[in-house]
Amino acid sequence: MQFIPKKKIAGIFLALALAIGGCSNNAVPTTSPPKVEESSKQVSTADSQTATTKDTAPTTVAPGQKLRISYIDVGQADSILIQIPNGKNVLIDAGNNGDANTITSYLKKQGVSKLDIVIATHPHEDHIGSMDKVINTFDIGQVIMPRKDSTTQTYKDMITAIQNKGLKITEAKAGLKLELGSEVNALLIAPNSVSYEDVNNYSAVLKLSYGTNTFLFEGDAQEQSENEMVNSGFNLKADVLKVGHHGSHTSSSIAFLAKVQPKYAVISVGQGNSYGHPAQTTIARLTNIGSKVYRTDQSGTIVAEADGTNITFNVIANEVQPRAPSTTTSTPPPAAPSSTTSNPAPVPASSAALVHYVVNTKSLKFHLPTCSGLPTTNRADKDSTRENLIKEGYSPCGICKP
Repeated sequence: MQFIPKKKIAGIFLALALAIGGCSNNAVPTTSPPKVEESSKQVSTADSQTATTKDTAPTTVAPGQKLRISYIDVGQADSILIQIPNGKNVLIDAGNNGDANTITSYLKKQGVSKLDIVIATHPHEDHIGSMDKVINTFDIGQVIMPRKDSTTQTYKDMITAIQNKGLKITEAKAGLKLELGSEVNALLIAPNSVSYEDVNNYSAVLKLSYGTNTFLFEGDAQEQSENEMVNSGFNLKADVLKVGHHGSHTSSSIAFLAKVQPKYAVISVGQGNSYGHPAQTTIARLTNIGSKVYRTDQSGTIVAEADGTNITFNVIANEVQPRAPSTTTSTPPPAAPSSTTSNPAPVPASSAALVHYVVNTKSLKFHLPTCSGLPTTNRADKDSTRENLIKEGYSPCGICKP
């Protein structure tokens, strides 16, 4: 499973501008992809399903010991710290390039000196922007990332940092079990394919169990990857979902959420971001299935603590300044987690209650995305209400009865 990047990054760096799916991307130079070696640990879909049933099963935890997960407020980006009572630490993503001090300072405040596992979900700047600084700052045990290179300077910097420390890269793929001790079961359930048109779908997706508490970290996985996870037979059910792609309408499909059934959803998103994240349709889908939604743009850094049975949420307001323009001119000092926690307010349910439908533009039928009679031609996606579609001349499918 492990592969070693080239000792030297070859190639001439060419300025490119990427504009992919709402994730931030800058004009960047090119770099050679890391060398990938096949591993005997790669599992088939069937093996993955077997492993999932076993590896995401409840674990035995010590009374009073708590798993702590920090959804760090890095604006329009992702960075998540998982702290296991046995002392092991995992970092999922490292924000934008400008978030290095924020992330390293936060980790040090939490007593982190070693990151046993670092996961770079996919090579977009808002997920690996400060990964080089993180790798240079902390003792790193294992680096996990998908088999997808990038032409960006940010990616080149990360690979250089990995090389300079003599670290190996473990390929992220469905079925990869993370070794973090007996207290947790941690398994990657995506990516399930080796090639995607959209880079976001390469996202490493982690399912983690602690006692009977379960967490799902989706990166920027979009509907294609979500459908693969649904069809793979993985047990997707999770108490807490880190919502995919900053709450974009391209993630959090109805079929996927129906499998996950999250009690809580966390969206890492920047205030006033230019992408319009999170989408109102995503908020509506989450609230329609009964999820309480927490957002870093509204609550700052969000901390979930699990004792194996119950999960509680706290926030660390103003820990990180949002990337979006602010009306304030001063920067308040970071607050100590133990003294500044409070209960975040969940996002109120949407009054619009938009639902994602698939319509047949010829027959003027509309369907649920899970319908067995979806049109193969003349189809289009619509986020709307049932009433509005009927007003537009559409009629409900007789099979799925939306």
